[in-house]
Amino acid sequence: MNPEHLLKYAELQRKGVCGSGFSNRNKINPANDFYSHVNRDWIRSTTLAPSQAYIVQIDEFRLAQDRVYDQLVDLVETASPKAVKTLYQSLKTPISSSAVAAHLQEHARVLDACIAEDNLWKFLAYLNANELTRYACPISWDVLPDEQNSRAFISHLTYPELSLYDYRYYLRDTSFRAKTAKTASIKRTRSRFRRRSATASTIKKEMDYKHVVLHKFVSYVDKIFSATGMARGGGAGSAGSAGTDVLHVERLIIDKLACFNGRYDSKNDDTEYVKFTHAELERHCAGFDWREFATCLGYSPDAAQIPRHVVCSSVGYMKCIVEALTTSEMHGWKSPKWRSYWMYIYARHVIQYHAEWRSIHFEFCCKFLRGQTAPMPQRIFALFGTTLAYDTHFATEYKRRHFNQGVHDYARELAGRIFSAAKDMVRANSWVSDCTRAEALRKIASLRLDLGMPDKMGPDVPPRVSAAFDARDGWANLLAISAWRTRELFIRRYEGAAVFNTPAIDWNQMKFVGSQAYVVNAYYTENTNSIYVPMGYFQTEFVDAAKGVEYNLARIGYTIGHELGHSIHVYGRLFDHAGNMRSWWSRRDSAIYNRKLADVERQYEHAARRDGIVFDAKMTLSEDLADITGLKLCEMVLSAHHAREKTLAPLQMLSFERFYTEFANQNRQKIYRRSIFAQLKSNPHPLDKYRTNVPLSRMPLFNKIYNIKPGDAMHWHSDDTVW
Repeated sequence: MNPEHLLKYAELQRKGVCGSGFSNRNKINPANDFYSHVNRDWIRSTTLAPSQAYIVQIDEFRLAQDRVYDQLVDLVETASPKAVKTLYQSLKTPISSSAVAAHLQEHARVLDACIAEDNLWKFLAYLNANELTRYACPISWDVLPDEQNSRAFISHLTYPELSLYDYRYYLRDTSFRAKTAKTASIKRTRSRFRRRSATASTIKKEMDYKHVVLHKFVSYVDKIFSATGMARGGGAGSAGSAGTDVLHVERLIIDKLACFNGRYDSKNDDTEYVKFTHAELERHCAGFDWREFATCLGYSPDAAQIPRHVVCSSVGYMKCIVEALTTSEMHGWKSPKWRSYWMYIYARHVIQYHAEWRSIHFEFCCKFLRGQTAPMPQRIFALFGTTLAYDTHFATEYKRRHFNQGVHDYARELAGRIFSAAKDMVRANSWVSDCTRAEALRKIASLRLDLGMPDKMGPDVPPRVSAAFDARDGWANLLAISAWRTRELFIRRYEGAAVFNTPAIDWNQMKFVGSQAYVVNAYYTENTNSIYVPMGYFQTEFVDAAKGVEYNLARIGYTIGHELGHSIHVYGRLFDHAGNMRSWWSRRDSAIYNRKLADVERQYEHAARRDGIVFDAKMTLSEDLADITGLKLCEMVLSAHHAREKTLAPLQMLSFERFYTEFANQNRQKIYRRSIFAQLKSNPHPLDKYRTNVPLSRMPLFNKIYNIKPGDAMHWHSDDTVW
């Protein structure tokens, strides 16, 4: 039965001619909230074990990752060499107050030495050589794939990640009020009077919360300085505190982020790419000395060995921040306020390895900002540094214990059907031009699927580094590991050519973000035009051939379809089939596409507003479009399956109802109210309720089966799936 006939059958079912086996699940009407209709009982009854209390939101991915953490701990204890166990125990055991003081004194000594030499570039290189502080450095360096030459790796210079996830908190009250009013004005209600009142109320609430956040942030910084005995940069007799110093510097950085170079910077934030020679970087970025910076970082002082080119993500920012850093001693990088900042971005990480002082970090960064109820257990916390040093060991052992060839073969076969459906979807598209269609098909045909482990694993920490591990000082061991990785991996092996995959960790949020095989996630990578599903994902919650095609399409199928969607949407569509940043969309097609995106954005904001939640859906558009495309592809694969099997129409209806139910089920999420605000501001995904209901509302067959009509909350004026 083809899709048109299936829609007609669904119409008969709606009119009562045919029965349904999935009606009256509970009192919530599926036409108004399908997600809650399926998941309400689970949300009400699900709780965490005491050991899982650190989890901010309950969902299948986080629960599975927690189980993988336990498996990794078991690997440490039962299948690891002595060096791995020594490192793990050192990171699990709190360091002493005297050790923290010694590390801070050494950090201050380096700062003072660079100030005495008047060598800003040496100090910036010192900060960037440490992966734990690199992301907070006002000029952050990394070696990454060249966006316009995906076969090569190249140095990148970019802006930092600041302490607070919402940049508006740094704005002065007048600017904050204007930004908030602009956002709130989009959230219209039927009454003009109500709209004005709601806007004023929203602004006041957000202003009040902003002041609370800033007060707690300043207090958090002051507590770090007080606990560790550090003197603030301004000295005891000057006005303010270390916290106000740090806030001043982060506000200055935000101000410089607004700098724009009309010649080089793009108004589209997704295309932040300018490749400079060292001479061009110096000329356009206020004298940035790339040669000195690179030499101090660890590159050979031989001019021929220093990379000739570097990618700058924002020329305007780079120029303005260098000017701010190199200005007079009253305001530049040697000033008291900057000194407080330099000490803060180092100290906030060291204290996390101290038994008592780690609570300072938890209370503000985790509990207040993210809504986390309990600290991450030390047995898990210690895994991040350990696996960073011994990724190949852990991946190999994890594969030895948990790899299932049959499951991987099943996933690859299902992925082939998803890929085939994607090509059919693009061929059937009625609004893109032939040239755009041809490039999209070429990109899908070139898309690579990697399952389980990266194809090329990098080296683990060598004995000459591990021999010096201190069993009582995990932080010192992390510094040694980071220095080795910067020198041996990023500089000597990565620069110029992509040799192997390397693990990565988000040290701000403490989570795996690289190609580790033991991650419960999946990724689309633009510069390789590839989808990677790590071995950690292959658990029965996500793939189980015995549970039928509907179950697996709603899980591993949807995951692969979602990642494939990234390749032809938003940021992914800026890259071609070879992984190079290149425009392959016609202007006409881009204009139509952007209008379609605006409608998707409005729908997600509208759905959230029904629950009293206001958020900017622009931040989640990339994930939103991938969700819609992933669901559409799974529908197409299920339709093709029934066509091959010649399934009877009533059974097809039951199959699709089961698929939609499984889709809502795999998206189920229990998130605590205190965590919602942080998720809306910092998570690139919308809440899972909207990730379920909005894509479903754009599926014509779903609307027919469940009789969705105007006035229902699940109804939207368009069933356009964009592609």
